[in-house]
Amino acid sequence: MSFASVIAGAALVLLALRDVFHTLFHPGDHGAFSAKICAGLWAVGSRAGRRGRLLAGPSAVAATIVVWVAMLVVGFALVYLPWLPGGATYGHGVPSTGGVEDALYLSSVALATLGLGDIVLTQPWVRLLTPLQGLLGFGVLTAAIGWVSQIYPALARRRSLALEVDSALRAADPAEVTDEQLRGWSASLSGVTVDLVQNSETFYFLESDPRLRLGRLVAGLDSVVEALVDPGGDARRRVASRTLDEALDQLASVLAAQFGLPSDRRGVLAALEVEAGHDHH
Repeated sequence: MSFASVIAGAALVLLALRDVFHTLFHPGDHGAFSAKICAGLWAVGSRAGRRGRLLAGPSAVAATIVVWVAMLVVGFALVYLPWLPGGATYGHGVPSTGGVEDALYLSSVALATLGLGDIVLTQPWVRLLTPLQGLLGFGVLTAAIGWVSQIYPALARRRSLALEVDSALRAADPAEVTDEQLRGWSASLSGVTVDLVQNSETFYFLESDPRLRLGRLVAGLDSVVEALVDPGGDARRRVASRTLDEALDQLASVLAAQFGLPSDRRGVLAALEVEAGHDHH
């Protein structure tokens, strides 16, 4: 039983570290818990209406961090469990009952790097695990902060492009878009595509302002490409139009590969309209 507890705990810790690694350094992995949590909360939020969809993305990020911490706490607690209470010294006034409660308490204190010292393991190699857990706890906390700090710049870039396109199309006909705008939007859209690959959870952040939504951005750029099917004899304008067209196709392929949307652009537009819940204003 003791051996099984240690093996199960070590496996849980490794699973947590694997998920942190995939989320931060190998994004887009469908096997990561973060991706499953995002998709699951989006599905639940979609049934709860517009407010549920608005909260799905931020809630998924918070829930993923909680899952990482819980897996590390429980995993190390299972490793410590066989050595409690006999393999530990207890501080004055601390009841040496052992069991799951003490294991979870010791694991939580070690992960938070509090260093209270009221329960100290005496077995030499097991005692080394507590500072290791503290280092891992600090690393996961730092990773979580870094992850969150990556999400909002990516959202800001998408929002900025969406607002720019929306403003331009309100002021002029799609066919009147300049070559400079076409080239700038192509580059920015490629950046949005990369952001969706690097930070796939941003897909589940629904904007409260319809002008900033991904579906509206794609629809606006698609209308520009449609209006420039025959850009005339200007070679630079033809190249700029084709570049934007290709950037839209690349975005559609990423949305299909990572989020299960249709691979064709029309299917993507229809799916994004459904995802947004048709609640445009």
